[in-house]
Amino acid sequence: MQEKGLYHAIPYIKLEDDAKPLLPQDHFEFMVQISTQKVAGKLSNAKTSSTWLFLQYKDYKTLKWLREMEAEPKNLTEAAFSQKILHKLERDWGYQVVKNGFFEIKEIKATAQCSIQLSELNDAFLVFMPRWSYDNLMVEDAYVPVQEVNHKGVTYKVYRDQEVESAFLSYVQSLHPGFPAQVKRGFYYLSFTEARKRQWFLKAYRNLLDSNVTITGLDRLSNFKYSPHEPATTMKLVSSKGPSVLLELKVYFDKEKIPALTIQKMLLAGQHNVLLKDDSIAVFPEQWQQQYGMFIKHAQIEKDRLLLPSWLFWEVQNKKEDAKLIAAGILPDNWRVNWQKWQESSENIYPVPVAVQATLRPYQQKGYEWMLLLSEMQAGACLADDMGLGKTLQTICFLARQWELNPEAKSIVICPASLLHNWEQEMNKYLPSRKTCVYRGPTRDFEAFWAGDQDLLVASYNTVRQDIEKLSTHIWQVAIIDESHNIKILLPVSPNRLV
Repeated sequence: MQEKGLYHAIPYIKLEDDAKPLLPQDHFEFMVQISTQKVAGKLSNAKTSSTWLFLQYKDYKTLKWLREMEAEPKNLTEAAFSQKILHKLERDWGYQVVKNGFFEIKEIKATAQCSIQLSELNDAFLVFMPRWSYDNLMVEDAYVPVQEVNHKGVTYKVYRDQEVESAFLSYVQSLHPGFPAQVKRGFYYLSFTEARKRQWFLKAYRNLLDSNVTITGLDRLSNFKYSPHEPATTMKLVSSKGPSVLLELKVYFDKEKIPALTIQKMLLAGQHNVLLKDDSIAVFPEQWQQQYGMFIKHAQIEKDRLLLPSWLFWEVQNKKEDAKLIAAGILPDNWRVNWQKWQESSENIYPVPVAVQATLRPYQQKGYEWMLLLSEMQAGACLADDMGLGKTLQTICFLARQWELNPEAKSIVICPASLLHNWEQEMNKYLPSRKTCVYRGPTRDFEAFWAGDQDLLVASYNTVRQDIEKLSTHIWQVAIIDESHNIKILLPVSPNRLV
């Protein structure tokens, strides 16, 4: 029950099929009082009698513990009550708790993300703890099909993936010949000497990162050396062609050069340090990551060369001077003028294509121009106007403009199945000069579409999932993802394969 924002657990006594709340006056140490009613004579007069019964030792200890816990108001807040009282009653002691609508259990069915938690033991051993993240909820115990996890006062039921977890444990055991013998412990360990031998830790660390395993705890190890040097960094413009920029990046810790690809993997894994050849840990400060991290994360990297889209240099006020100099030389003057005008003026920058049979409202014109400005720098866009404000019409105008630039190109719309015919109707209404193919059903023929005269393919998320190998082998002029939150929910592939 809940009273004035505090939660309480009411014990119940069950005899046969009858369950009654246990009142304080009916409980004394090892004994409880049970009241029963008997029916007497034809008048059915109910007579009440009381019986004192002995509690099992476990129940006696539980009731005593519960009184002590509830004597402290700090234990009765939602988060504390869930973690300190409910969790112990249900999971540790096996009591059935009727929650009366409070503390709903949420189910998590997500892909397991493998990670290693590093720690030290007795200042002499390095410990590797395998862990798995399911939608940012971490589990590390021995495998069970379903595990309850309490996080910030909320109970989650996590459905674990035995195949993924077993494969990861096998992989971890393969990293060192001494690990298989430690499998029953639930974690793996090596002496510091053994971990440093023949650069084993360095190789294992990089192998784990290459396998997209997240490594945490490295910055909390007290017996592994840290490099005292700051990352000495230079970034220079090599060339600029259209919407792409080629840079040269060099990063040194003292005399040791750090490959750009290693830094990228580190940043994408959410880490901020790398291991140097002398087994010391090189840390990339937060300020350095703010200055250079965005460029490195988004780059296609080959040795010291970074290939980037120009739009990354739009906002450089907080960047170092080298980034500002690069930005000054790569963004076209006419684009800068249009971007400034779009931000400050109500004047139209781009006319609506003549093929579009509609007149845009001012805010729709702004959205249409915004998409065009981003596309000129090869940047994607997320149009998030409220429902009913004409996102589809703005998108159709954008498609029409792209067809003016490249009349023969084909584009794709991916949307929920319920919106397939809505897209077909809207295209027929606003852009009838372009042909739409609703791609669905067992008779769908992608090759016929690609070879034919239809311009726009409209497909559901499920259909795209089934035909992803066909769809991802072609270059689309524009990829529109309607109700894009479905990507996280439905698609088993990276969104990068769609756009």
